[in-house]
Amino acid sequence: MEHPSLDIMKRAIEFGYKNGTVGCVIVKGNEIVTISGGTIFTDEYDVTGHSEINAIRKACKILKTSNLSDCWIYSTYEPCPMCMSAICWAKMKGVVYAASQSDCNERWTCDVQIKAKEIILKANHKPILIEEYCREESLKILSL
Repeated sequence: MEHPSLDIMKRAIEFGYKNGTVGCVIVKGNEIVTISGGTIFTDEYDVTGHSEINAIRKACKILKTSNLSDCWIYSTYEPCPMCMSAICWAKMKGVVYAASQSDCNERWTCDVQIKAKEIILKANHKPILIEEYCREESLKILSL
C-alpha cells in the first residue's frame, strides 16, 4: 500500500464523524489492524484515552508486540505531544493526519501545543509525517 492512502483516511474520517471523536486507523501492509476513537469524554473519563493512544494499545495487543515499525497511523487530527511521543516510542513507520492542532483548538483544546513535527525533531525514532491530508473533509467533524 502506498501512503498516504485516500481510502484509509476516509475510513478514519467516517469513524470520527459517526462517533463524534478523532478517528484513527492503524494499518500494516495492506491490512487495517484497528480503527479507534477517543475515550476522554466517555464514562471512562480517561485523560490519556486519545484516539491514537487507544489505537496503539489495541494494535500492540493484536500484533503481540510493542514495535509497530511496519505500521502507519492515520488520524483525523494532528497528534498531540503525548500521542506523537507514543507514535515515536512504538517506532511507527509513518503518520498521516488531516486537520492541524490549530484547527482542533476550535472544538478540542490541546493544552500542550507542540506540533507533531517538533516532537519528531527531538525523538530518536523519526516516523514519516504527512500533514493536512484530506484536511477539509476532516474539518466537518468539528461541526458536530
